[in-house]
Amino acid sequence: MTLIPSVLLMISVSPRLLTVVSKGRLESVRATPIFLFKMVAVLAAFAIQLGILVKVISDNSLYGTSSILSTVVYLVGLAAAGLLHWFEHFNMVNPASSLLVFWLFSALISIFPTRSWIQATPEGLSSPLPVLKLVFTILAFLVFILENIPKPNYKSLTRPNTARQIQPNPSPEPYTNYFKRVTFFWLLPLLRLGKTRSLRMEDLYNINPKLLSYPLYLTTKAKLDADEAIAIEKAQTGAAINKAQEAGDESTARRLTPRINLAGTIFHTVGYTFMSAAIPRVFYICFYYIRPILFSQLVGFVASYTTNAKKIAEPQASWKGFGYVIAVVVASILSSLFDGQFQYINYNAGLKARSVFVTLVYRKSLRLSTTNKQEGMGSIVNHMSTDVDKVVAFFDIIHILWSAVVEMIITIVLLYKEVRYAIFASIGVIAVMSFISGLISPFLGKNQMASMKSSDKRIKIINELVGAIKSVKLYGWEEYFIKKITEARDEQLMYARLFFSWVTVFGTIMNMIPPFVIFATLAVYGVVAPAGTPLDSRRIFTTITLINMLQSPLGQLSDSMSAIVTGKVAYDRLCDFLNSEEIDETNVIKNSDANASDIAFEVTDGTFGWYTPEAINVAIEKKAKEDGEKAREDRGKAKEDGEKAKDGEKAKGEAKMAEKNYKASPATVEPVESSTTSDEKFYSAAAEEKAATAGSQTLPATRGSMGPVMHDINLRIRRGALTAVVGRVGEGKSSLVGALLGEMY
Repeated sequence: MTLIPSVLLMISVSPRLLTVVSKGRLESVRATPIFLFKMVAVLAAFAIQLGILVKVISDNSLYGTSSILSTVVYLVGLAAAGLLHWFEHFNMVNPASSLLVFWLFSALISIFPTRSWIQATPEGLSSPLPVLKLVFTILAFLVFILENIPKPNYKSLTRPNTARQIQPNPSPEPYTNYFKRVTFFWLLPLLRLGKTRSLRMEDLYNINPKLLSYPLYLTTKAKLDADEAIAIEKAQTGAAINKAQEAGDESTARRLTPRINLAGTIFHTVGYTFMSAAIPRVFYICFYYIRPILFSQLVGFVASYTTNAKKIAEPQASWKGFGYVIAVVVASILSSLFDGQFQYINYNAGLKARSVFVTLVYRKSLRLSTTNKQEGMGSIVNHMSTDVDKVVAFFDIIHILWSAVVEMIITIVLLYKEVRYAIFASIGVIAVMSFISGLISPFLGKNQMASMKSSDKRIKIINELVGAIKSVKLYGWEEYFIKKITEARDEQLMYARLFFSWVTVFGTIMNMIPPFVIFATLAVYGVVAPAGTPLDSRRIFTTITLINMLQSPLGQLSDSMSAIVTGKVAYDRLCDFLNSEEIDETNVIKNSDANASDIAFEVTDGTFGWYTPEAINVAIEKKAKEDGEKAREDRGKAKEDGEKAKDGEKAKGEAKMAEKNYKASPATVEPVESSTTSDEKFYSAAAEEKAATAGSQTLPATRGSMGPVMHDINLRIRRGALTAVVGRVGEGKSSLVGALLGEMY
């Protein structure tokens, strides 16, 4: 255990030294008295460990080989720490986190061998070896404190030939040491100012340079450009490309490119920050779940002082009780610190991911083809706001998911240690509840997808209304648009109500798990408990504590389920949008040399259309599908009307027969055939004829409306000339400009 700090430092010292040395020396850095005193303390710690090594070797029979090995490893670690201290002071603004961790854990871990050597040595503290170990522990704490003291001019330190980014009120976080970052002490000046008066905008710190969107965009763009170049190079030898080229369709060959790996791109940009959040999360789990073990020992310590326990054995030593209390307090403090670091790092990773997502959506919106622009700005705005927020929410809970599973496993193992085979009762309850929750999950995704589509539809109608508000007011179409928007909103609210209804059911089921688990576990253990381990107060208290701790990961899984479903739907929508067709840059041949010709634009025998052949075929298939569904609805409606008419005629016939039977003597009456049978056949035939007529007209009508809109265009515009395009509405003025910009095919 004592070797852990030195081994970790030796593993990290080589890459850290390479990084520090490659940075170069800072300007205006001097050897301050604090730095010199720190280096003297490091040399003193090295000399003490060397003396300990000599003493342990001379008394090998008393201390053993393990003590010699740990001392040698300590010497190597101290030499590496001294070398790293020197370069860190002159080359880096902040101290290395590895050094702070090394000195802190070296001081803490040295306490245990110091106590062991005091007990093992007959003279106690009168022997030189325990005294040397105690002095080394004090020196380790001293070096840790000195390492946390920043340089006097740390905010103004720069490297030669490096431009410094000037901010009006820079954040102190990049210049603070590791201890202040863990405890968030770098926020104390702002908190003190907020205590004295209300904070204003100029009082707030500027954003951390690592969170700026433009550097993140450059990193993402470089990744996308590299992936696109590799994908195009691989795709040029693909079967689809070759087939399109053999058919002579070069435009199709250019558009057949692989899809963007959105997850890989995001992970490339923010993956390091995102993965680093796992480290404090692991430490949080360790310190959080050691508390029930300490509580169990503390309850056992208190129980040893009861009257019945004193009759059986002597009560435990009082120092153990104080140790348990201190350990519980320290574990609680450390778990809170590590949880705060996890939340902060995870939030920064989500903030970076949001910046990348919004940048990608905006970049894609500028490059969309005309076919995909038909969805309107409402869909793009929905992608930037709703979809990005839901994906970032899913991005934030990924660590929560795996940690919740780990926490459940740890809790179940600790429960098995307390109640043995009665744990299977709790596992059975969890399995049944999880199975029921799994049956609900598909309904969450289905309703969320429908709600998002309804939201897109509503926003599209609103944008169309705002864009043409003059025409709407002129022709008095307010009621029509109000009706359309209300219908879209009602549809969205319907699916939203269904979604949150299922979320409520899911959350209720997950919240019912802890009480059912407590009842089942204690009831089963009370029946099958062995004679030597009864269901006493210590076991009940520990079991209830562990099961209540199980409620936290179960609640996290419950809350995460809706975020998983909505995040998956939003991620698929973003992937479809970012992989949609873009403007073909080869539609217009551009000459980068402005002086090469006096012609600015030239078109010869041009034929232009807004839609590609693939888009026309997709539209035809969609139209045919919609017509088929409408025809089936018409047939169903006609059949329903015929059945209603048939039921009406039958009721009239029965009434007439009842009247005849009442007036005349009883007689056998033949059933009257309903005259609506022929009407039903007529309605059905008319619906089928209408569907067939619509289907036969779909192909030429769609091709005519979506085909080329301009033919045999010849145009030449000189550079610097004033050119006006004049015409009536719908004669192709905007289409001509779109053709010149390369937005038409």
